[in-house]
Amino acid sequence: MSPTSAFVTTLAASSALAGAFMPAGTSRGSSAFAQRKTITSLSVGSALPDDHEHGPSPPEVYDQYEYDLNHLAPSEARQNRFETEEEAMSRFEHGDDLMELRKRVEDMKLDLQDARNGGDLSRMSQLKSEITGAQQKDAELMYRLATGRMNRAEEQGLPNESEKYKNEAMAARSVLPQYNIEGLWVGK
Repeated sequence: MSPTSAFVTTLAASSALAGAFMPAGTSRGSSAFAQRKTITSLSVGSALPDDHEHGPSPPEVYDQYEYDLNHLAPSEARQNRFETEEEAMSRFEHGDDLMELRKRVEDMKLDLQDARNGGDLSRMSQLKSEITGAQQKDAELMYRLATGRMNRAEEQGLPNESEKYKNEAMAARSVLPQYNIEGLWVGK
């Protein structure tokens, strides 16, 4: 049963009840009964609540208004969140830059192996610091390292160290797309 036909059926039932329980001295010609009878006799395509002949549909009404909220300053918490996200995004590499970084790290590791085989200690020291610096720009690697360090700190009973590594892990996690899958997901 469609909503329109349900509405008409409900009105017809209320009209029948109104006739059955009319107060004494009220005739079927009274204005209340006549109004109910008129409403129930309307055709399905007329001015029922589903019909929009009496005014624009809701989307048309809401499209008439524009809300400019740019003049409102963001709250302090929101501003802090924006700053934290911006800092995390600038701290780590993304996309093609990340792929190039990982390739450079692999090349540096091969160079480190060659320096180790050749016994070049100064070159080894330089490559180790370059590798460490480059790896700190890889959010996925830093997330894994920070969560591992956090777990070890918790096991050792070091709450301050654990909190520090947790914050580090959350900063790295905030830029990883696999952990930021927000929004509307339409199911099958």
